[in-house]
Amino acid sequence: MPSFAMTVPYMRTSPVHIPRRDLVLGRADSLFLRVTVISDDSVCAQGIDLSGGIGGPVLQMLVWPDHCHRTSWDYGAMPQCPQSVLWVGTGVISDAIGAFDLSFPTATMAGWPRRCA
Repeated sequence: MPSFAMTVPYMRTSPVHIPRRDLVLGRADSLFLRVTVISDDSVCAQGIDLSGGIGGPVLQMLVWPDHCHRTSWDYGAMPQCPQSVLWVGTGVISDAIGAFDLSFPTATMAGWPRRCA
């Protein structure tokens, strides 16, 4: 099972550039993804306190076919193309500080197109 870790800032100091975070997986792969949310995008930022309960923090991952390929603009702008969602996953609050865990089983991607976003 491929395992990835990703860290994202809750508060960005610079809204100019949001880097892409690409995952490359095969059709028969499964996935375990841990997303850690830190307080800001400084090098010494700490994980934020995630509390559960009604209206608590939620992490959701959506996957859709990538029919429109980006060319050179990578500043977080989404392509203006009609999309249909292939898969939606909701993360669970992890035992690690400020982290969500998200996973899907083997061959979940078997029917997906070659490029997804």
